[in-house]
Amino acid sequence: MKKEVKVFFIGLVAIVLIAIVLNAPEKIVKAPISEPVLEQPSPIENLPEETKEIIEDVYVEPEQQVKTATIQILHSRFEPKVLTVQPGTMVVWVNRDTSAHKIVTQDRTYIGKRLIPEETDSTIFNDVGEYEYIDATFKKMRGKIIVTDDTAGLSAITGGVVFSIKDFFSNLFGSE
Repeated sequence: MKKEVKVFFIGLVAIVLIAIVLNAPEKIVKAPISEPVLEQPSPIENLPEETKEIIEDVYVEPEQQVKTATIQILHSRFEPKVLTVQPGTMVVWVNRDTSAHKIVTQDRTYIGKRLIPEETDSTIFNDVGEYEYIDATFKKMRGKIIVTDDTAGLSAITGGVVFSIKDFFSNLFGSE
């Protein structure tokens, strides 16, 4: 009788554990997987020399790959909340939340599509400036994209405030 009670309780515990695992909400956040970028040889590289001479005068190599920056929508907030990029950067929003979201800049220069969970949307920011955006569905969700071409100085992001150390010292000491 003792052995049957042990087997019964072990079976009961196993069933309870299986039920918990099967009914537990998924709390694992999938990290974005970045694809390796393979460098492609020039299309004219393998042509005969006489053909190369003719084509080289008119052939233009394709532009380098566009820089991308990712903003994740997770737990009803944007991560990062403030993003600093250079002009020409593609900003990609990835919805890792359980609700649908729609990104809209305050000045309406960008109105994104409705993103259901695990969908993405993107745009390229070419003009220098600050772009505040909201979630049109949950208006309390806010973020900012700062587009700056400050590549000469070392830029730092501190609590959403961007400053150039080069400009700071130039202003402090009055020199260029």
